[in-house]
Amino acid sequence: MKHNLYYTPELLDFLKSYTSFPVEGLEKLLDQENGVNPSVGQETGSFLWLLASISRPARILEMGTCQGVSSIILAGACPEAEITTIEIRPELADRARANFRKFGVEKRITLLVGDMMEIVPSLSEEEPFDMIFLDAAKKQYPRLFPLLLSRLAPGGVWVTDDIFLEMARFPGHIKGINTALHRFNTMTFQEKSLQTVMVPLAHGLLVCRKKEA
Repeated sequence: MKHNLYYTPELLDFLKSYTSFPVEGLEKLLDQENGVNPSVGQETGSFLWLLASISRPARILEMGTCQGVSSIILAGACPEAEITTIEIRPELADRARANFRKFGVEKRITLLVGDMMEIVPSLSEEEPFDMIFLDAAKKQYPRLFPLLLSRLAPGGVWVTDDIFLEMARFPGHIKGINTALHRFNTMTFQEKSLQTVMVPLAHGLLVCRKKEA
């Protein structure tokens, strides 16, 4: 939240004062990230917990495991759910596995290591997911869109992180993120099978529900 594009420091402090991590001990994991790409923060984590608790998904797909914070949150919110998470970096996958063991959820989470653009097409459309959480390489979001849409069950919920970064000012050596996110956001809102809303937490969440036939 401290790098949010729009919020004032006063508003961020106010939001944080009314929010806590739903799983005890996750704050310490974030303090130990040591320069890796950040996991979900306190506000986004609490939102994910609430949304998963309400929707009660039986099967969850996550892209961008990082060190496992969001996976642990989803496992805590849905004790009966089957969770599949994808991480491209082996060193982060190893860290996530250790954290899964620490929090006692390792038997309920399947961690796939590799490129999500290769793994997602291999996932059967005949066994769709009730909830998807996308928090990975932003440039791939438009290419992932049709793949994930076909693997989201009717009535299923899809949450995408960092969608406000369409408006961010990136340094010159980082190209394509703004354009990719603009395409993804536009594709999502134009998709007639989805009910979609933007939620202004952290760097922005896009929350969709797939209409039932």
